[in-house]
Amino acid sequence: MDVVERCQFYLNLLLTSNSSSSSLMAIHIFYNCTSPRFGPLCQYSLNAYKSHHLTLHEMICEFYLHEYEPTILTCYIHLQWDRGSTSVSLDWSEIYDGIIDCQNGVDEEDCWQVEINECEYNEDRCLNGQCIPTTFFHDDPNIFECIDRSDERLSQQRLFINMSGFTGDRCEITDNKILVSFHRDIILPDSLLAHFTQVIAGTPPTNDSTFKRIPINQNTLIINWSYPFHIAFVQFFNKHYYLITVQKKYHQSTTITREIQPSNRCPHINEVLNETIVKFHLLRRIKYYHLPCQRHSSQLFCFYDDNHFCLCNNFGQQSVVNCFEFNYTKKFDCFGQSNGENGA
Repeated sequence: MDVVERCQFYLNLLLTSNSSSSSLMAIHIFYNCTSPRFGPLCQYSLNAYKSHHLTLHEMICEFYLHEYEPTILTCYIHLQWDRGSTSVSLDWSEIYDGIIDCQNGVDEEDCWQVEINECEYNEDRCLNGQCIPTTFFHDDPNIFECIDRSDERLSQQRLFINMSGFTGDRCEITDNKILVSFHRDIILPDSLLAHFTQVIAGTPPTNDSTFKRIPINQNTLIINWSYPFHIAFVQFFNKHYYLITVQKKYHQSTTITREIQPSNRCPHINEVLNETIVKFHLLRRIKYYHLPCQRHSSQLFCFYDDNHFCLCNNFGQQSVVNCFEFNYTKKFDCFGQSNGENGA
């Protein structure tokens, strides 16, 4: 562009005067480059150029439409990676990008625990924590500004990063606020997962989760949640689950206060059914799932097996069980259907 401007400046001088300036400019050589060469001396070229390209914009658009993948990669040496049959080394941009590149999954392991910096008010956050200008977020499905391409990724994933307690296009909706405290007999970890389940008639329940850190020497926790839910429970990383609340009807922008008691723990099916029944096939075993609820009607609120989360409910004078599928083996590593909140 600067070459074009200098050339035009010279032409303008020729039209307006015969000054020494135009004489000096006359000794400058302007190269008329042939595509794809460009630059003051035609020393540059674009490898993506094709004969049918008329503009630089066409060249760039077609380049990214063909799923650009970098071929020159730096080798990330700080992980013991194993890519199976391929000998290609691990690039730093492949760490925590939502795609498992190593056979043992080490490149995505525990990425939900990564502390992520705060983005500026005019920036949006990529799934890997990178900050990009808001104007580039969801601006073109074929051009990616995030290294992990999450700025244009079309999926049903949701990343819960609302740190102010509000949501909506204009932040006009107050989040649900859940104030959770734990009984002193419950040994708290330094972090946990809060799971939220929405039940819609005629469709399978939907599950979303958020990661929370527990401040040192505190037994209370505030969880802001922006989406409808009917069941909420927390998961410690020692496989202990505690029920927070069950609500038949969802109420938007409400505050729920709960103290979690030891009795709110949801035991594994091995703890509430005898060994013989536990060894039954699931289709046969699940027929007995009402028994723990009836035997411990006032003390048991929930339990789980390897595939289901179950609630004990009172129906008239009888205690019944309601179970829904829940994937306990899912790794919360920022890909698939896993969701995370990057906050303390």
